[in-house]
Amino acid sequence: MRLCAIVFPGRAWLRFAAVAFFVSIPIVVKTAAMFHPQPLVAFLSTLALVLAARMLRDRRYGLGAALALGLVVGAGQLVRSVGVWTLVVVCAALLVAAVARVEERRAALRALLVVGVVGVIVALPWYVYLQTRYSSPVLGRGVPASPDVVPGLVPGRSAAAAPFRLVAAAPLPSRRLWFYVDPGLPEVITGPRRPKLEQAFWPILYTDAWGDYFGIWKWGSIQKPLTEPIENRLSVQSVVGVLPTLLAATGLFALAGLALVRVRSRPELLLVPLMPIVALGGMVYYAHGYPSVDGDTVKALFLLPAVPALAICFGFAVETTARRSRWLAVLLVVPLTVCLVVSFSFGIA
Repeated sequence: MRLCAIVFPGRAWLRFAAVAFFVSIPIVVKTAAMFHPQPLVAFLSTLALVLAARMLRDRRYGLGAALALGLVVGAGQLVRSVGVWTLVVVCAALLVAAVARVEERRAALRALLVVGVVGVIVALPWYVYLQTRYSSPVLGRGVPASPDVVPGLVPGRSAAAAPFRLVAAAPLPSRRLWFYVDPGLPEVITGPRRPKLEQAFWPILYTDAWGDYFGIWKWGSIQKPLTEPIENRLSVQSVVGVLPTLLAATGLFALAGLALVRVRSRPELLLVPLMPIVALGGMVYYAHGYPSVDGDTVKALFLLPAVPALAICFGFAVETTARRSRWLAVLLVVPLTVCLVVSFSFGIA
C-alpha cells in the first residue's frame, strides 16, 4: 500500500485492487502459512522498492538514504538468493534516473555507487562461502556435467545433490526450448498438477501460483490424498486465475510503456514493471542453468518478492480500465471479484 501511495498518489481504487490481488493469489497465502524465508525476502524487497521509489520521487539522493537502501538489499540477499533481483532493479532505476536527469546526474550516480557497493559487501561473505562450497557464488548449486543430463540425479531430487552420488543419468526438460514455450494446454486446465501436467515453464509457474501443482497444500500426503473433488478444485483454480493473470500481464506491459515515456519526470515508475521482468528472467536462468527432473526449480514461491509489484500492475490495469467507462467497470469488476474470492477461499480453506 505504501509503494502504491508513492508511485500512484491519490488513486485509492488502484491501491485497493492491488491489495485484493495480493491477498487472494494462493501462492502468497500458501507461503505465508509455512515457516519459510521467502516471506522475509519478499518484505525486504518491497521495503527496498519503497525506499528507492521515495528517493527517486523526492529527488533526494543523500548518503544516509543510499546507505539504508544498500543495507536492505544486502540483507535480502542474505535471506534468499532471489534478493539479488531487487539489487538489479534498484540499481537499474537509479542508473536510468542519472541518465535522464542531467541536473541530478552526479547525485544519482553517487547514490547508485553507494547502494551497489553496500548491497554487495553485506552479502559478500555469503557469496564467498557459496563459491567455495558449491561452485556457484549466488545460487549455491553444483554445475551440471553436460547440457542434457545430470549424473547422480535421481527423480524427485534437485540438481544440488547431483555431484555427491553417481547413479543413472536423468533427462532434463528445462534444457530444451519447448520447455519455455509450451503452453501446456489443455492439461493446464484439465490436470493442473504433477505428474499429470507435462513439465513446461509457464504451466508449472501458473498452476503453482494459482493452485497446487507440487501437492503441498491440498494434496500430496497420506493426510491429504488426491481425490476427485480436489482434482476438480484444482481445475477450477486454473480457470479463475486466467482473468487476474491476463490483467496483471496487461498492466505490466502498459506500465512499462508509461514508465519509458515518463522516464525523466517519474523514473520511480520503472521499479514496478522491472521487478517482475527481472524476476521472471532470473527464474528462466535458474531453471536452465540448474535444472531438475521434477521441475522444482520453477516453484512460484521464487517469484514471491515480485508479487507486490505484479499486484500493482494488476491494480493499474483494473483502475485504468474502470476509469474509461462505468459499464466497463461493472463488466470487469463482477467476474474479477468472483475469481479473487474463489482463489482466496482456496488459500485459507
